[in-house]
Amino acid sequence: MFEQNHSAWGDGRYMAMVNFGDTALTGRPPADVLLFLARFLPDSIGASRRGLARWLFEATYADLELAPGGASTFGFFNGMGWRSLNHLAASGAPVSPSEAGLATGQGFGSGAVIVRDSWQDTKSVLAARTGHDELPTVSHRHADDGSFVLGHRGEVLFTDPGHCCYRLSAQSDAKSAAEHTGWSFLNPLTGETVTQSLPLTGAAQGGRVGPRLVDSPSVPGPVTVFGADLAPAYRDAAVARVRRTWISWLPHLVLIVDEIDTRHPLAVHSHFVINNRDDLLRTNRATDSRLVFRRGDAAAKFFQLASETDQRSSMSPVRTRWSALHDVYSPHPNSPGQGKEGSGEVHTFSSATAGLHHRSVYSIILDEESAIQGWHIWLKSGNVAVVERPDGTEVSFDLGHLLSHAT
Repeated sequence: MFEQNHSAWGDGRYMAMVNFGDTALTGRPPADVLLFLARFLPDSIGASRRGLARWLFEATYADLELAPGGASTFGFFNGMGWRSLNHLAASGAPVSPSEAGLATGQGFGSGAVIVRDSWQDTKSVLAARTGHDELPTVSHRHADDGSFVLGHRGEVLFTDPGHCCYRLSAQSDAKSAAEHTGWSFLNPLTGETVTQSLPLTGAAQGGRVGPRLVDSPSVPGPVTVFGADLAPAYRDAAVARVRRTWISWLPHLVLIVDEIDTRHPLAVHSHFVINNRDDLLRTNRATDSRLVFRRGDAAAKFFQLASETDQRSSMSPVRTRWSALHDVYSPHPNSPGQGKEGSGEVHTFSSATAGLHHRSVYSIILDEESAIQGWHIWLKSGNVAVVERPDGTEVSFDLGHLLSHAT
């Protein structure tokens, strides 16, 4: 994603990665592989691909001394070998993603969507687990459909739990739906809770739409929209539709719209996981539906703007608990990559009542810590999000228009 401001491994230029499933937050590809590609990829694939491989090497190996002990397990945090020196001298010049014409929003068959404000001087990155194509295996996946990661100004704010050594009981917890951003459902008559299950097959699901760039007359610059229906991940007949749509206007705004239908009345619990791996998170509960997060020089206002059940207001106070977040798989006990209880904050917004049809709208405003208080947002007429910027100007987002591009 970007260079981190802080790392559990000490000083140095550590890179944050999109870490869904059994992947690491901190890491980099093997230098031997990157430089082999930079040297030998054929012209039939494209010379720019060679340049991109060299660019990625330059970006991730600017600090050659980074090497957490044993962290190359599973090939996440890697170093250089002697082959790198051979390939380096013979490889061509780096080509940046913007020079190669890569879009700032990319969707992948694995179900990941990654959106950023820019390839140059990146300030914000949003990555989400959405519907996926048919996959050859289910190994190393988590119960994380609908989860997302959001970083701003070198800080990871909304996060994935990552994974740790299999010898730890915490590893099975990290794979569960309870540790991820997503939903659980309560049947008030039976007391039964329905949660997302670990995938059993690689069958395609979700019907992802986007990412799409959408021009809106009232918004300066393009808006990126994407969404998917994650109901198949629950494998329960009562859950008919779980559609989440992300609307991003980076680097400053992400809107999330959840539309959920069930076949008999259920209450909905929506969970959001926040990064406190290094105990640097500061959380302010402004109201029962408005939270402000601060890490370093980055800040986020996270609001539930609306919640309806069967077309009636259904907001209730947010609840908070703690979880464990992990960084890099390490076979050593008690390593910096192994998370501790309390390294994650899980904030849950619940519907006030059970019902058949649920709709919620959330907003995340991002800026540097000194400017975050100057941002404001509200819903007008139920379907237009109005954002007031620190200079007093307003920007309106027509949710109906934007949602039509993700269905």
